Amino acid sequence: MKNLSKITLVGQGNQQIKREPTDLHITFKLKDAEAGTNAALFSIKEDSSDLYYTHKIKLVEALQCNPICLTTLDGRSLRIAVDSFMAPGTVKLVEGEGLPILVEDPKEIRKDFDLLKPQASKKTNGDLYILFDVEFPKTLSRE
Repeated sequence: MKNLSKITLVGQGNQQIKREPTDLHITFKLKDAEAGTNAALFSIKEDSSDLYYTHKIKLVEALQCNPICLTTLDGRSLRIAVDSFMAPGTVKLVEGEGLPILVEDPKEIRKDFDLLKPQASKKTNGDLYILFDVEFPKTLSRE
């Protein structure tokens, strides 16, 4: 969720006998990830559903164009094909692997707590941008 995103779940708030249920208002506050955790490897820009991931890679791995494996924020394992040489500062786009895009119209949020309204014509997730940080060796051996 974006920082300070707000949603309203109509009729899902306080419920009392002989009274209409109130609406539930939720505000999300972005919290920094703990250092050393998988979530700390990702960043977002304000007002965006896109994720940014810096992947440290050794020079030999960059030259071999080996696929990279990463764990997403929701715990899935992704294997990303690297189809060309990754120079320092190269960015690879993985479409649809960013944060969910929140439905802006509260009338579209159903009572079963679906926050997303998947449609063929609308994108439901942001994108993931992988920035390659190529580590060059300090010295080279004959081999």
